[in-house]
Amino acid sequence: MPREHRKRGKKKKGNKEEAEHELEQQDEEYHEEPNPQWMETNDEVNLEAPFGYVDPDVKGYFRTVDARIQEWQSHDYAQDDADEEGNTNEDKRMFLVAALSESSGKELQLSTDPDCSIILERMLHSMDDVVIRVFADRLCGSYVQLAQHRFGSHVCQTLLEVASSTVAREARGRIAKPTDSENKNGVLRTMTELTVAISDELLASLSQLILDPFGAHVLLSLLVLLSPQITRNQDSSHPNTTLTRSKKSAAYKSRQGSMKSILSSGTEQTSTAVVPTSFQDIAAKFLDKLRESTDANEIRAFAANKVANPVLQAMIDIEAQQGKSDTPGSLIDSVLMGTISSLAQGTEPQQSDYVETLLRDPTASHLFEALVRHAPTKAFQALWKLYFKGKLGRLCSHPVANFVVSKSITRLDSPGLLEALQEVEPVSSKLIKTGRT
Repeated sequence: MPREHRKRGKKKKGNKEEAEHELEQQDEEYHEEPNPQWMETNDEVNLEAPFGYVDPDVKGYFRTVDARIQEWQSHDYAQDDADEEGNTNEDKRMFLVAALSESSGKELQLSTDPDCSIILERMLHSMDDVVIRVFADRLCGSYVQLAQHRFGSHVCQTLLEVASSTVAREARGRIAKPTDSENKNGVLRTMTELTVAISDELLASLSQLILDPFGAHVLLSLLVLLSPQITRNQDSSHPNTTLTRSKKSAAYKSRQGSMKSILSSGTEQTSTAVVPTSFQDIAAKFLDKLRESTDANEIRAFAANKVANPVLQAMIDIEAQQGKSDTPGSLIDSVLMGTISSLAQGTEPQQSDYVETLLRDPTASHLFEALVRHAPTKAFQALWKLYFKGKLGRLCSHPVANFVVSKSITRLDSPGLLEALQEVEPVSSKLIKTGRT
């Protein structure tokens, strides 16, 4: 069976999937009517709208803006062509400038509003480098609070995603110069400098954000911005957008229509991400902070946590890029119960029941794939001997472990691969029938 049609875990009946789909639809259609503000406690108000509510007239204006942007996004026009109504690229730019002027000073309220936040996300795709920097600067000091907000977190993610192009241009020396009006409150920082500021804000709350259902996704988006290599190391069958967003978020975004710039042609190709070398040092700070603020047991607990697991995978990826995977006490060493430390001391690693469970857990097995991909050669050989060799028949038939086995086999040398084939041969007919090939 082709890999793209396979799902991790036991096969489920259609009835359960339909029931889950109905529950998701009910959840999306159900909108609890807010109580009058005089009936709500301060805690309730702060939780729902920590920066205040958006004025109804302003919200109505942004709905009309969204309708017009969606109309433009639904058509592809060349850079300088006029649309059916005669609007040129410059007309669209002026329209967008007017909308951005209206949002000035209200960015935080709009970002946490259930209706306006998605409109801001749509607008972000059409902002030029200077406007993106102004918007990012307006949110400074509030990123931790926004990251943990249901709607604000999505705005942060979209901002970090579109900012990657701005950072890449700045890394190539193409820094957009703001006008005098955009510099009236001081010197506008570059997106590279703003990324450093955002990183400092989120770094201080790392242990809190990594377990937050919204904050963890923002944290992951930031790590991808700091180290774009993360996305290139993932399975090519999974688009980069799903790497940083939950399935529910990705499905919701797909129903919101086109998300692209109204000021450029939809046929333009995205350039390869380029970041300053200083971003490696910032990413290293996140690794150091995680190791300092959590012990080995807590790191191992992240492996089976659906929220923290993707962030831990990204950090293990960054750790490998920086050549720190083979260091005793590294993240890989902690998850593998000190395997690397044992090898460094010249002792034989011992089998662990915890590592055995990683192989068969639907969430933790994704992390195990990252461990297999980045483990130093000696550590991988020890893993193969302890957890795979002599057990391939059962592991290849397992609905979860078979994914890890398929990744592990790619690291075997020729003699090891031949030995693995001989071990799997007796159960090959069963694997073909069950689609575990």
